[in-house]
Amino acid sequence: MSLDLSRVKAMALKECKHIIRDKFTVIMGFCLPIALILFFGFVIELNYDNINILIKDDSNSGQSREFVEKLKAGGYFNPVYFFGSDILEPINKNQSAAAAIIDKDFGKNIKNLKPAKIQILLDGSDGQKAGLSISYISGILEQITKDLYGGKSAYEIRTRFLFNPQLNGKWFTISGLMVVIIGLLSILMTALTISKEWEKGSMELLLSTRIKPIEIVLGKIAPYIFLSFIGALLVFITARTIFGIPFNGNILLFWIMCFIYIVSCLSLGILISVIARQQQLSMMISMVIGLMPSMLLSGFIFPIENMPLFFRILTFILPQRWFMEICRGVFLRGAGFTDLFLPLFMLCLFCFLMIIAACKKFKTDIEI
Repeated sequence: MSLDLSRVKAMALKECKHIIRDKFTVIMGFCLPIALILFFGFVIELNYDNINILIKDDSNSGQSREFVEKLKAGGYFNPVYFFGSDILEPINKNQSAAAAIIDKDFGKNIKNLKPAKIQILLDGSDGQKAGLSISYISGILEQITKDLYGGKSAYEIRTRFLFNPQLNGKWFTISGLMVVIIGLLSILMTALTISKEWEKGSMELLLSTRIKPIEIVLGKIAPYIFLSFIGALLVFITARTIFGIPFNGNILLFWIMCFIYIVSCLSLGILISVIARQQQLSMMISMVIGLMPSMLLSGFIFPIENMPLFFRILTFILPQRWFMEICRGVFLRGAGFTDLFLPLFMLCLFCFLMIIAACKKFKTDIEI
């Protein structure tokens, strides 16, 4: 099947004129990416700090007060002294996530170099917060044990966190948000193009010409590549300047892979538009396909390796999953081409299949 680039160019110019006249598309392309990354960037926080913890100090000694001070100094907890009789009541009312009951002989036992007891109560209804809380407390207690008992461990473990030394959750979150926002924006913009033509009745005029389905699809995608690329650039600048996300990889390699991801999502949007033929339906399908997999099945929040087998297999057909690996790999680990060959190959394969599927489906619609 021959391809006439002049007809592709004419279709692209026609679409550009539509975009310029459509203020909604322009606003969505330039303003929505910044608004989304600012909103979600500040709202989504995977780390826990300032966790309310009740302190029932039955010892009331200098050693117990030192324990509380060290607990507060870590920044993870907000200790509040409790003087009532039922310490479980505030936890049951969701007023506190944890409680520490210091034994009355705590100070005396430390002075005599005997084991001192502290009972920790945690709200297990939030498993993630409970797990992180006990991890934080264990680290603090280990340090306190060394300080108060003056002892030294028989061995020393030196831990070094690679790629994210401060374990800053924003680095992990924002690099993933780029995948979600760029993908959703690209799918939404093209999902409305062909369905808009059908609703306005202008598709019949196109079908009466010699232009072919592949030329319509490529001509429709071309202007949105530029618009989506500008949106991706705005998201990138916001992530680097406002949130201070480091970039350790090859900038040219990143933007080449970003280009392939954008084309993949635009092709998916075109396929949705060809199938739905109605703008409202196209937008609904785009939100479901563009947002839900990005948030739940791409590895953005939930690790793919912890998912059931069916969903792990399902993620193989999602471009968001592969670009998530690319984005975090290039941003944080400084991964190169050989490290990201598989994600890049899967993105290219998805892009090719989506364009072919859109053309095949479009050809079927023309024959009908």
